[in-house]
Amino acid sequence: MTVRCGRIAGCGRLGSAALALTLVALPACRVAVRTDVTATWRGTGTFTVSVTLDAAARAALTELGIGEGVFYDESAPTSAPQTSTPPEATPEPFADLEAAGWVVRPGSSAVVLEHEFGDPAQLSSLAAQVSGDVTPPLFPQMDLTVEAGLFTSRVGLHATVAPTAELVTALAGRGLASPPSVDELERALGVPVKEAFEFVFGISLPGREAVVTEPADAEAAGRNAWEVPVGTTLDVQATTTARTPAFWVAVTSIGLALLLATALAFLEIRTRDRNRSRPQPRGGLEPRSGPTPRPPVPRRSGR
Repeated sequence: MTVRCGRIAGCGRLGSAALALTLVALPACRVAVRTDVTATWRGTGTFTVSVTLDAAARAALTELGIGEGVFYDESAPTSAPQTSTPPEATPEPFADLEAAGWVVRPGSSAVVLEHEFGDPAQLSSLAAQVSGDVTPPLFPQMDLTVEAGLFTSRVGLHATVAPTAELVTALAGRGLASPPSVDELERALGVPVKEAFEFVFGISLPGREAVVTEPADAEAAGRNAWEVPVGTTLDVQATTTARTPAFWVAVTSIGLALLLATALAFLEIRTRDRNRSRPQPRGGLEPRSGPTPRPPVPRRSGR
């Protein structure tokens, strides 16, 4: 009997109770795909794609030749075949990405693809490289904007994520001479593609907290990662703003100038008050200052 995700092939006639118990015991195929964009104030950052399979999904996809040479068994002994140890060369499905500068890190049940970008234009190019020649692409839009003003800096991201069953199937069969069709992939998984694959899109912009205007609902706007079911489209618009060092220098300078002006005004008022409170002499004459002069001493005559 061949057991697949969510279905049983060649089981014959089983009682409904036995079938229900068997289905409960079957593991569900899950393939989690997460993409993350991390940006800085300069418009640089990192674009990361991670794909994680559970044991059932890995076994099902292996039947189609998907993932061969990508995933390995960490618990396998060192004497195991080459397919059970970390591959020395980049797996064939990702060889083109590595040639484009991507860092590929395969694992026992996950593979992580990572690439740094030096400007917003390179981020858009990296998003296109993920889909390759598949159309429509996974990221129809990936625009990062940077506005560096004298007193404020602003970073904005407008991204659209649109996974489809056809796109998922094409990406799953990447590197194969004959990629499977959607029907073949679903037969291997035992469940529809939209139930087996889970997409998550996450962002990390600089600053304390980014302002998310899309998705518009309050619950989604407070997050920095969103689920994107297969067959749906997610549109994300987020911005973050911060004061530049020049702004704080200007504020400090203005504050010091105001403090100095206040101190000078206070001294001027104190001086005027002292002059007003000083007693005035009779006749309106100013009193003589300094020591009282001695009276002249009469000169003695020598006669």
